[in-house]
Amino acid sequence: MVDADATGLVAILFDSNDLMLHEYKSLLESAGIQAFVEGGMQEFSMFGANLRPFGSGPVLKVRKGQLEAAKQVLCENGVVCDVPEGGVARIIERVVQPILQSGSSDTTQLAALLDGVSKDFRELVFAEIQELEGGSGLLRGMLSASVEQGMGSEAQRRDLAQALCRAHPQATCQALAELAALPATDSRVRLARTLGRFAQPQAAHTLVSLLADAASDVRDEALESLFVLSRGKSFDFAPEADPAGTVEARNRWQEWAERYSP
Repeated sequence: MVDADATGLVAILFDSNDLMLHEYKSLLESAGIQAFVEGGMQEFSMFGANLRPFGSGPVLKVRKGQLEAAKQVLCENGVVCDVPEGGVARIIERVVQPILQSGSSDTTQLAALLDGVSKDFRELVFAEIQELEGGSGLLRGMLSASVEQGMGSEAQRRDLAQALCRAHPQATCQALAELAALPATDSRVRLARTLGRFAQPQAAHTLVSLLADAASDVRDEALESLFVLSRGKSFDFAPEADPAGTVEARNRWQEWAERYSP
């Protein structure tokens, strides 16, 4: 954490997006915490969580006496939290490398560490992991576990899916497709929601198959994701209806999936 300046202010958050910082400022002020957005610094450490300088950019500051309260408000709203003994490098060294070296697939501790931090910090961690040998496979397993078991927050699942979608979309969609037969309805709902973030033919085909799921919640989530991928189509599919009565609409979705090319 940087020291308080002469005005008694202390930097709490860096973001290159000035608009986002003003949103966080409003969030803090709605909780009765006075906040300020000021010009950038040459080097900045977010709760000690990053070990490299971000460079110049705007920062969000609060009064030193309100720092802990401000951190709590941001944490409760999913913006940023402390990372125990923070730092991307430290997480890679102490959590990720031991998993890869042992051949374990247990990412529970990693998910817990990343649950309360900011989106930017999670993206840094995911990017670093994908540079490691076996790292992408570890993240695909982590996403599958998140879908199946509900491990980690929805925000973390979203960010992980987006990171894998950018780097390894086909392999990830294939791994996710294997989860369509999971027995738990909640798992299949999470699967349908996650697949909506992948503009890939494999994701479209899996989502179409979920339109025939026995659970209406799964069918509804699959339709929502297909609506996004198709940019607004529905083919008059009614997720609340019994699958036996939606064959025609599902066939139209299947035809669309055969043609789908993002």
